[in-house]
Amino acid sequence: MDSDGIDKSIGGIAMKTIARVAPFFFFPTTWGYVGLVYGLASTLPTVLKSINSIVGKNDELSSTFTLAENWFRRFTPTNS
Repeated sequence: MDSDGIDKSIGGIAMKTIARVAPFFFFPTTWGYVGLVYGLASTLPTVLKSINSIVGKNDELSSTFTLAENWFRRFTPTNS
């Protein structure tokens, strides 16, 4: 058991790590650009939501930005 109470296998952890790192070796430039675009796109809704709360307080825009944040959060890797 780990600290979170979930059994983990060494093989599964190794395969997840290899799957995350391998594209950087085969397609370093392309994968780097994909990572950059994804990072900026996933951060943009949070920034726009902050600006909206300071300037306009438009609830409809805020809920749209929250939906975008949640959509990008689906692709965030987990440790389980």
